[in-house]
Amino acid sequence: MEDPDKDGVCNFLEYAFGSNPAVANSTGLPQPVPSATGVSMGFTVPSGVTDLNYGAECTTDLKTGTPVTNTGTGSRCTFTTPFTNGKRCYLRLKVTQKSS
Repeated sequence: MEDPDKDGVCNFLEYAFGSNPAVANSTGLPQPVPSATGVSMGFTVPSGVTDLNYGAECTTDLKTGTPVTNTGTGSRCTFTTPFTNGKRCYLRLKVTQKSS
């Protein structure tokens, strides 16, 4: 995928999170917020972006994943996953193009 500003964020994700693909700046990406019981990530879908699906998965091995429910409302997405059985669970965001 293209990354003309060479900030490590491809144009698809720049669009998905409202960044400018011509300016090298990756600070607009969602950041995980860890706690003693799990990890969460929240963000607001940019206005006008209606052609993408946002989701998340919990994974302990970075290979397989279990879907995580979006508990946000409106254009706000919030994904939270607990640590289970003493295992850390990585929270992986998934952004895909909607089918036409």
